[in-house]
Amino acid sequence: MAYVPGYADYPEEMLLQDQASHISSGWVTRTTDVYSHGGLASSLAHFRALPEGVRALVEAAGFGPFVQLLTVVRVDRAVLTALAERWWDTTNTFHFRFGEMIVTPLDFAAITGLRVGGDPIPYDSSLVLDDAALRWFLGRVPRHSEGMAAYGQFVEYWDHEPATDEEVAQMPRAYLLYLFGASLFPNRRGRAGRFDWGGAALCTLYSLLGAASRGVGDTVGGYWRVFELWAYEVLGMFPPENTCTDPNLLPRGLAWGKAYRRAKERRGEVMTFRCWLDNLTGVVVRWDRWAGMEADFLPRSREVTRSRVLLECPLGWQWYLGDRVTRQSLGHPAFVVPGLLPPRVQRTESYIRAELELFTVPDTDLERHLRRSLDYVAYADRYLARSLGVEEEFERQVAAMGVWRDESGARSAEPRWSLCTGSGTRC
Repeated sequence: MAYVPGYADYPEEMLLQDQASHISSGWVTRTTDVYSHGGLASSLAHFRALPEGVRALVEAAGFGPFVQLLTVVRVDRAVLTALAERWWDTTNTFHFRFGEMIVTPLDFAAITGLRVGGDPIPYDSSLVLDDAALRWFLGRVPRHSEGMAAYGQFVEYWDHEPATDEEVAQMPRAYLLYLFGASLFPNRRGRAGRFDWGGAALCTLYSLLGAASRGVGDTVGGYWRVFELWAYEVLGMFPPENTCTDPNLLPRGLAWGKAYRRAKERRGEVMTFRCWLDNLTGVVVRWDRWAGMEADFLPRSREVTRSRVLLECPLGWQWYLGDRVTRQSLGHPAFVVPGLLPPRVQRTESYIRAELELFTVPDTDLERHLRRSLDYVAYADRYLARSLGVEEEFERQVAAMGVWRDESGARSAEPRWSLCTGSGTRC
Protein backbone atom coordinates (compact mmCIF):
# COMPACT_ATOMS: atom_id res chain seq x y z
CA MET A 1 0.00 0.00 0.00
CA ALA A 2 1.27 3.45 -0.87
CA TYR A 3 2.18 5.73 1.99
CA VAL A 4 -0.82 7.65 3.31
CA PRO A 5 -0.11 11.38 3.89
CA GLY A 6 1.06 12.10 7.41
CA TYR A 7 -0.95 13.58 10.21
CA ALA A 8 -0.45 17.16 11.28
CA ASP A 9 1.05 15.89 14.54
CA TYR A 10 2.93 12.73 13.51
CA PRO A 11 3.01 10.30 10.56
CA GLU A 12 0.42 7.56 10.49
CA GLU A 13 3.14 4.99 11.14
CA MET A 14 3.09 6.50 14.63
CA LEU A 15 -0.61 5.87 15.28
CA LEU A 16 0.59 3.12 17.61
CA GLN A 17 3.40 5.25 18.98
CA ASP A 18 5.09 4.43 22.29
CA GLN A 19 3.88 0.85 22.14
CA ALA A 20 6.23 -0.16 24.96
CA SER A 21 4.33 2.14 27.35
CA HIS A 22 0.93 0.73 26.36
CA ILE A 23 -0.49 -1.94 28.67
CA SER A 24 -1.26 -4.20 25.70
CA SER A 25 2.47 -4.75 25.22
CA GLY A 26 2.80 -6.61 28.53
CA TRP A 27 -0.49 -8.50 28.70
CA VAL A 28 1.19 -11.94 28.80
CA THR A 29 3.01 -11.30 32.07
CA ARG A 30 0.92 -8.54 33.66
CA THR A 31 -1.09 -9.75 36.64
CA THR A 32 -2.82 -6.56 37.80
CA ASP A 33 -6.23 -5.49 36.55
CA VAL A 34 -7.57 -2.02 35.84
CA TYR A 35 -9.72 -1.06 38.82
CA SER A 36 -12.46 1.50 39.30
CA HIS A 37 -13.17 4.01 42.02
CA GLY A 38 -15.89 6.43 43.05
CA GLY A 39 -18.85 6.65 45.42
CA LEU A 40 -21.59 5.66 42.99
CA ALA A 41 -24.05 3.94 45.34
CA SER A 42 -23.73 6.63 48.02
CA SER A 43 -24.84 9.26 45.47
CA LEU A 44 -28.19 7.50 45.04
CA ALA A 45 -28.69 7.04 48.79
CA HIS A 46 -28.07 10.73 49.42
CA PHE A 47 -30.33 11.70 46.52
CA ARG A 48 -33.21 9.78 48.08
CA ALA A 49 -32.55 11.49 51.42
CA LEU A 50 -32.73 15.02 49.97
CA PRO A 51 -35.64 17.21 51.04
CA GLU A 52 -38.39 16.89 48.45
CA GLY A 53 -38.06 20.39 47.03
CA VAL A 54 -34.29 20.05 46.75
CA ARG A 55 -34.60 16.69 45.01
CA ALA A 56 -37.03 18.22 42.49
CA LEU A 57 -34.46 20.87 41.56
CA VAL A 58 -31.77 18.22 40.98
CA GLU A 59 -34.20 16.37 38.69
CA ALA A 60 -35.06 19.62 36.89
CA ALA A 61 -31.35 20.08 36.14
CA GLY A 62 -31.49 16.80 34.19
CA PHE A 63 -29.71 14.45 36.61
CA GLY A 64 -32.69 12.42 37.87
CA PRO A 65 -32.41 9.49 35.40
CA PHE A 66 -28.64 9.26 35.86
CA VAL A 67 -28.77 9.14 39.64
CA GLN A 68 -31.16 6.20 39.48
CA LEU A 69 -28.39 4.15 37.83
CA LEU A 70 -26.09 4.42 40.81
CA THR A 71 -27.14 1.21 42.56
CA VAL A 72 -24.93 -1.30 44.31
CA VAL A 73 -24.05 -3.97 41.72
CA ARG A 74 -21.29 -6.50 41.35
CA VAL A 75 -19.01 -5.08 38.66
CA ASP A 76 -16.58 -6.90 36.43
CA ARG A 77 -13.19 -5.24 36.38
CA ALA A 78 -11.93 -7.88 33.92
CA VAL A 79 -14.13 -6.24 31.27
CA LEU A 80 -12.55 -2.85 32.02
CA THR A 81 -9.05 -4.35 31.87
CA ALA A 82 -9.65 -6.06 28.53
CA LEU A 83 -11.10 -2.87 27.00
CA ALA A 84 -8.27 -0.67 28.34
CA GLU A 85 -5.81 -2.91 26.49
CA ARG A 86 -7.62 -2.05 23.23
CA TRP A 87 -7.84 1.73 23.83
CA TRP A 88 -5.36 3.97 22.03
CA ASP A 89 -5.08 7.57 23.14
CA THR A 90 -3.59 8.52 19.77
CA THR A 91 -7.05 8.10 18.23
CA ASN A 92 -9.33 7.90 21.31
CA THR A 93 -10.79 4.67 19.95
CA PHE A 94 -10.75 0.95 20.65
CA HIS A 95 -8.76 -0.99 18.05
CA PHE A 96 -10.31 -4.32 17.08
CA ARG A 97 -9.52 -6.87 14.40
CA PHE A 98 -12.13 -5.39 12.04
CA GLY A 99 -11.53 -1.69 12.75
CA GLU A 100 -12.11 1.07 15.29
CA MET A 101 -15.00 1.65 17.71
CA ILE A 102 -15.73 4.03 20.56
CA VAL A 103 -18.32 4.79 23.21
CA THR A 104 -20.06 7.49 21.17
CA PRO A 105 -22.00 10.43 22.61
CA LEU A 106 -25.19 8.56 21.64
CA ASP A 107 -24.02 5.39 23.42
CA PHE A 108 -23.18 7.41 26.52
CA ALA A 109 -26.53 9.23 26.56
CA ALA A 110 -28.56 6.07 25.95
CA ILE A 111 -26.80 4.26 28.81
CA THR A 112 -26.68 7.11 31.35
CA GLY A 113 -29.56 9.44 30.51
CA LEU A 114 -27.15 12.39 30.34
CA ARG A 115 -27.36 14.42 27.14
CA VAL A 116 -24.11 15.10 25.30
CA GLY A 117 -24.16 18.53 23.67
CA GLY A 118 -24.97 21.98 24.99
CA ASP A 119 -23.22 25.09 26.19
CA PRO A 120 -19.61 24.63 27.31
CA ILE A 121 -19.26 24.50 31.09
CA PRO A 122 -17.68 27.78 32.34
CA TYR A 123 -14.99 26.36 34.65
CA ASP A 124 -13.61 29.01 37.02
CA SER A 125 -10.73 27.78 39.18
CA SER A 126 -10.45 31.19 40.86
CA LEU A 127 -13.86 30.74 42.54
CA VAL A 128 -12.21 28.81 45.37
CA LEU A 129 -10.49 32.04 46.39
CA ASP A 130 -13.74 34.01 46.65
CA ASP A 131 -15.30 33.22 50.05
CA ALA A 132 -18.22 35.57 49.46
CA ALA A 133 -19.15 33.80 46.21
CA LEU A 134 -18.87 30.37 47.85
CA ARG A 135 -21.18 31.45 50.69
CA TRP A 136 -23.68 32.73 48.14
CA PHE A 137 -23.58 29.47 46.14
CA LEU A 138 -23.44 27.01 49.02
CA GLY A 139 -24.32 28.85 52.22
CA ARG A 140 -20.83 28.27 53.65
CA VAL A 141 -17.22 27.94 52.57
CA PRO A 142 -16.19 24.30 52.06
CA ARG A 143 -12.88 23.02 53.40
CA HIS A 144 -10.37 22.91 50.59
CA SER A 145 -6.67 22.61 49.88
CA GLU A 146 -4.79 23.57 46.71
CA GLY A 147 -8.06 24.25 44.93
CA MET A 148 -9.50 20.81 45.77
CA ALA A 149 -12.43 20.03 48.06
CA ALA A 150 -13.25 16.53 49.34
CA TYR A 151 -16.77 15.78 48.12
CA GLY A 152 -17.73 13.87 51.28
CA GLN A 153 -18.04 17.06 53.30
CA PHE A 154 -21.02 18.25 51.24
CA VAL A 155 -23.30 15.65 52.84
CA GLU A 156 -23.74 17.89 55.88
CA TYR A 157 -25.01 20.69 53.64
CA TRP A 158 -28.41 19.01 53.07
CA ASP A 159 -28.89 16.98 56.27
CA HIS A 160 -31.80 19.18 57.36
CA GLU A 161 -34.94 20.77 55.96
CA PRO A 162 -34.18 24.10 54.25
CA ALA A 163 -35.29 27.05 56.35
CA THR A 164 -35.19 29.69 53.61
CA ASP A 165 -35.59 30.00 49.84
CA GLU A 166 -31.87 30.69 49.75
CA GLU A 167 -31.15 27.28 51.29
CA VAL A 168 -33.52 25.61 48.82
CA ALA A 169 -31.29 26.95 46.01
CA GLN A 170 -28.00 26.18 47.80
CA MET A 171 -28.68 22.55 48.74
CA PRO A 172 -29.01 21.26 45.13
CA ARG A 173 -25.68 22.90 44.31
CA ALA A 174 -24.03 21.12 47.22
CA TYR A 175 -25.55 17.79 46.18
CA LEU A 176 -24.42 18.24 42.57
CA LEU A 177 -20.87 18.94 43.75
CA TYR A 178 -21.06 15.68 45.69
CA LEU A 179 -22.42 13.84 42.64
CA PHE A 180 -19.72 15.25 40.38
CA GLY A 181 -16.95 14.31 42.78
CA ALA A 182 -18.30 10.83 43.51
CA SER A 183 -19.37 9.69 40.06
CA LEU A 184 -18.68 12.02 37.12
CA PHE A 185 -15.50 14.01 37.77
CA PRO A 186 -13.45 12.22 40.45
CA ASN A 187 -11.72 14.68 42.77
CA ARG A 188 -13.06 17.67 40.87
CA ARG A 189 -15.66 20.40 41.15
CA GLY A 190 -18.36 21.76 38.89
CA ARG A 191 -21.85 23.71 38.29
CA ALA A 192 -25.69 22.67 36.39
CA GLY A 193 -28.56 23.32 33.85
CA ARG A 194 -28.22 23.86 30.12
CA PHE A 195 -24.55 22.93 30.11
CA ASP A 196 -22.91 19.94 28.45
CA TRP A 197 -22.54 17.73 31.53
CA GLY A 198 -22.74 14.57 29.46
CA GLY A 199 -19.93 15.73 27.20
CA ALA A 200 -17.78 16.64 30.20
CA ALA A 201 -18.43 13.23 31.79
CA LEU A 202 -17.58 11.42 28.54
CA CYS A 203 -14.43 13.51 28.16
CA THR A 204 -13.42 12.50 31.70
CA LEU A 205 -13.83 8.82 30.82
CA TYR A 206 -11.71 9.20 27.67
CA SER A 207 -9.00 10.91 29.74
CA LEU A 208 -8.96 8.33 32.51
CA LEU A 209 -9.09 5.31 30.19
CA GLY A 210 -6.24 6.82 28.19
CA ALA A 211 -4.14 7.13 31.34
CA ALA A 212 -4.98 3.55 32.37
CA SER A 213 -4.07 2.25 28.90
CA ARG A 214 -0.61 3.77 29.37
CA GLY A 215 -0.16 2.29 32.82
CA VAL A 216 -0.44 5.71 34.49
CA GLY A 217 -2.27 4.35 37.51
CA ASP A 218 -4.52 1.32 37.48
CA THR A 219 -7.88 2.91 38.24
CA VAL A 220 -10.61 4.51 36.14
CA GLY A 221 -12.98 6.92 37.86
CA GLY A 222 -16.02 8.77 36.62
CA TYR A 223 -19.06 6.68 35.69
CA TRP A 224 -16.75 3.88 34.57
CA ARG A 225 -19.64 1.36 34.30
CA VAL A 226 -20.44 2.91 30.91
CA PHE A 227 -17.62 0.86 29.37
CA GLU A 228 -18.85 -2.38 30.92
CA LEU A 229 -22.48 -1.80 29.92
CA TRP A 230 -21.44 -0.70 26.42
CA ALA A 231 -19.57 -3.99 26.02
CA TYR A 232 -22.73 -5.89 26.98
CA GLU A 233 -25.21 -3.85 24.94
CA VAL A 234 -23.24 -3.01 21.77
CA LEU A 235 -20.48 -5.62 21.53
CA GLY A 236 -22.55 -8.42 23.07
CA MET A 237 -19.56 -9.51 25.18
CA PHE A 238 -20.80 -12.17 27.63
CA PRO A 239 -23.66 -10.11 29.12
CA PRO A 240 -24.61 -11.42 32.58
CA GLU A 241 -28.08 -12.87 32.92
CA ASN A 242 -30.74 -10.52 34.22
CA THR A 243 -34.51 -10.38 34.39
CA CYS A 244 -35.15 -7.19 32.39
CA THR A 245 -37.49 -8.04 29.51
CA ASP A 246 -37.81 -4.54 28.01
CA PRO A 247 -35.17 -4.02 25.27
CA ASN A 248 -36.18 -0.35 24.99
CA LEU A 249 -35.84 0.61 28.66
CA LEU A 250 -33.99 3.95 28.92
CA PRO A 251 -31.61 4.99 30.24
CA ARG A 252 -30.24 1.57 29.44
CA GLY A 253 -28.13 1.43 32.58
CA LEU A 254 -31.32 0.71 34.51
CA ALA A 255 -31.51 -2.71 32.86
CA TRP A 256 -28.24 -3.66 34.54
CA GLY A 257 -29.13 -2.33 37.98
CA LYS A 258 -29.53 -4.29 41.17
CA ALA A 259 -33.23 -4.89 40.52
CA TYR A 260 -32.53 -6.98 37.42
CA ARG A 261 -29.16 -8.58 38.12
CA ARG A 262 -29.17 -12.22 39.20
CA ALA A 263 -27.65 -12.93 42.60
CA LYS A 264 -24.08 -14.20 42.88
CA GLU A 265 -23.19 -13.46 39.27
CA ARG A 266 -19.67 -14.79 38.78
CA ARG A 267 -17.08 -12.38 37.46
CA GLY A 268 -15.41 -13.25 34.19
CA GLU A 269 -11.72 -13.95 33.63
CA VAL A 270 -9.71 -11.26 31.87
CA MET A 271 -8.15 -13.86 29.56
CA THR A 272 -11.64 -14.89 28.44
CA PHE A 273 -12.44 -11.31 27.45
CA ARG A 274 -9.03 -10.81 25.79
CA CYS A 275 -9.57 -13.84 23.62
CA TRP A 276 -13.14 -12.88 22.80
CA LEU A 277 -12.12 -9.35 21.74
CA ASP A 278 -9.23 -10.74 19.69
CA ASN A 279 -11.76 -12.74 17.67
CA LEU A 280 -14.57 -10.18 17.61
CA THR A 281 -16.03 -9.51 14.17
CA GLY A 282 -18.30 -6.77 12.93
CA VAL A 283 -21.06 -9.31 12.35
CA VAL A 284 -21.57 -9.66 16.11
CA VAL A 285 -21.70 -5.91 16.88
CA ARG A 286 -25.12 -4.28 17.30
CA TRP A 287 -24.37 -1.24 15.15
CA ASP A 288 -27.96 0.07 15.35
CA ARG A 289 -28.53 -0.65 19.06
CA TRP A 290 -30.39 2.64 19.69
CA ALA A 291 -32.29 2.84 16.38
CA GLY A 292 -35.89 3.91 16.84
CA MET A 293 -35.45 4.78 20.51
CA GLU A 294 -36.54 8.20 21.67
CA ALA A 295 -35.92 10.19 24.86
CA ASP A 296 -35.29 13.88 25.46
CA PHE A 297 -31.57 13.25 26.04
CA LEU A 298 -31.01 11.46 22.69
CA PRO A 299 -31.58 13.92 19.76
CA ARG A 300 -28.74 16.30 20.63
CA SER A 301 -26.46 13.36 21.46
CA ARG A 302 -27.17 11.88 18.02
CA GLU A 303 -26.11 15.15 16.38
CA VAL A 304 -22.83 15.26 18.29
CA THR A 305 -22.18 11.59 17.42
CA ARG A 306 -22.22 12.58 13.73
CA SER A 307 -19.35 15.03 14.22
CA ARG A 308 -15.76 15.69 15.19
CA VAL A 309 -15.60 17.76 18.36
CA LEU A 310 -13.21 18.63 21.17
CA LEU A 311 -14.87 17.77 24.50
CA GLU A 312 -13.94 19.62 27.69
CA CYS A 313 -13.85 18.42 31.28
CA PRO A 314 -12.02 19.30 34.51
CA LEU A 315 -9.12 17.10 33.37
CA GLY A 316 -8.64 19.02 30.11
CA TRP A 317 -9.79 18.37 26.53
CA GLN A 318 -10.31 15.16 24.58
CA TRP A 319 -11.24 14.59 20.96
CA TYR A 320 -14.26 12.63 19.82
CA LEU A 321 -13.61 11.76 16.15
CA GLY A 322 -16.77 10.54 14.47
CA ASP A 323 -15.02 10.11 11.11
CA ARG A 324 -12.96 7.25 12.57
CA VAL A 325 -16.07 5.25 13.49
CA THR A 326 -18.50 5.90 10.65
CA ARG A 327 -20.25 2.53 11.09
CA GLN A 328 -21.35 3.91 14.45
CA SER A 329 -21.60 7.64 13.76
CA LEU A 330 -23.13 7.62 10.27
CA GLY A 331 -24.53 4.09 10.06
CA HIS A 332 -22.27 3.15 7.14
CA PRO A 333 -22.44 -0.52 6.10
CA ALA A 334 -18.64 -0.69 5.87
CA PHE A 335 -15.63 1.15 7.27
CA VAL A 336 -14.08 4.08 5.43
CA VAL A 337 -10.52 5.38 5.86
CA PRO A 338 -10.87 8.36 8.23
CA GLY A 339 -9.47 11.83 7.78
CA LEU A 340 -6.23 13.22 9.12
CA LEU A 341 -6.16 13.74 12.86
CA PRO A 342 -6.57 17.25 14.27
CA PRO A 343 -3.30 19.03 15.11
CA ARG A 344 -1.53 18.07 18.36
CA VAL A 345 -4.29 15.57 19.20
CA GLN A 346 -2.40 14.29 22.25
CA ARG A 347 -1.32 17.76 23.40
CA THR A 348 -4.65 19.55 23.60
CA GLU A 349 -3.41 21.58 26.56
CA SER A 350 -1.25 23.49 24.04
CA TYR A 351 -4.26 24.80 22.08
CA ILE A 352 -4.65 28.56 22.03
CA ARG A 353 -8.01 30.22 22.69
CA ALA A 354 -8.83 30.57 18.98
CA GLU A 355 -8.26 26.84 18.43
CA LEU A 356 -10.40 25.93 21.44
CA GLU A 357 -13.24 28.14 20.23
CA LEU A 358 -13.05 26.47 16.80
CA PHE A 359 -12.62 22.85 17.86
CA THR A 360 -15.26 22.79 20.62
CA VAL A 361 -18.00 23.51 18.06
CA PRO A 362 -19.11 20.16 16.52
CA ASP A 363 -17.95 19.75 12.92
CA THR A 364 -20.87 17.83 11.45
CA ASP A 365 -19.49 17.63 7.89
CA LEU A 366 -17.76 14.28 8.38
CA GLU A 367 -17.89 13.44 4.69
CA ARG A 368 -15.22 16.01 3.83
CA HIS A 369 -12.77 14.27 6.17
CA LEU A 370 -13.18 10.75 4.76
CA ARG A 371 -10.65 9.30 2.31
CA ARG A 372 -12.85 7.00 0.27
CA SER A 373 -10.22 6.36 -2.42
CA LEU A 374 -8.08 4.38 0.03
CA ASP A 375 -8.54 0.72 0.94
CA TYR A 376 -9.68 0.37 4.57
CA VAL A 377 -8.48 -3.20 5.10
CA ALA A 378 -4.98 -2.27 3.99
CA TYR A 379 -5.11 0.87 6.11
CA ALA A 380 -6.19 -1.06 9.22
CA ASP A 381 -3.58 -3.77 8.63
CA ARG A 382 -0.84 -1.17 8.52
CA TYR A 383 -1.89 1.36 11.13
CA LEU A 384 -4.17 -0.21 13.76
CA ALA A 385 -3.54 -2.62 16.63
CA ARG A 386 -5.80 -5.37 15.31
CA SER A 387 -4.92 -8.25 17.65
CA LEU A 388 -3.15 -9.03 20.92
CA GLY A 389 -2.13 -12.43 19.59
CA VAL A 390 -3.92 -14.36 22.34
CA GLU A 391 -4.34 -17.56 20.32
CA GLU A 392 -0.71 -17.45 19.17
CA GLU A 393 0.48 -17.07 22.78
CA PHE A 394 -1.76 -19.94 23.86
CA GLU A 395 -0.29 -22.19 21.17
CA ARG A 396 3.25 -21.13 22.14
CA GLN A 397 2.62 -22.02 25.78
CA VAL A 398 1.11 -25.39 24.84
CA ALA A 399 4.08 -26.14 22.60
CA ALA A 400 6.54 -25.10 25.32
CA MET A 401 4.83 -27.35 27.84
CA GLY A 402 4.95 -30.23 25.37
CA VAL A 403 8.70 -29.75 24.94
CA TRP A 404 9.19 -29.67 28.71
CA ARG A 405 7.13 -32.86 29.12
CA ASP A 406 9.15 -34.65 26.44
CA GLU A 407 12.48 -33.67 27.96
CA SER A 408 11.59 -34.41 31.59
CA GLY A 409 9.42 -37.41 31.09
CA ALA A 410 7.12 -36.04 33.78
CA ARG A 411 3.45 -35.15 33.52
CA SER A 412 2.93 -31.44 32.88
CA ALA A 413 0.39 -29.23 34.64
CA GLU A 414 -2.43 -27.69 32.63
CA PRO A 415 -1.72 -24.29 30.98
CA ARG A 416 -2.25 -21.44 33.40
CA TRP A 417 -5.12 -20.20 31.25
CA SER A 418 -7.27 -21.81 28.62
CA LEU A 419 -8.51 -20.61 25.29
CA CYS A 420 -12.05 -19.25 25.26
CA THR A 421 -14.10 -20.62 22.40
CA GLY A 422 -16.53 -17.69 22.41
CA SER A 423 -19.44 -20.02 23.01
CA GLY A 424 -21.57 -17.29 24.58
CA THR A 425 -21.13 -18.35 28.21
CA ARG A 426 -18.66 -17.12 30.76
CA CYS A 427 -15.56 -19.28 30.90
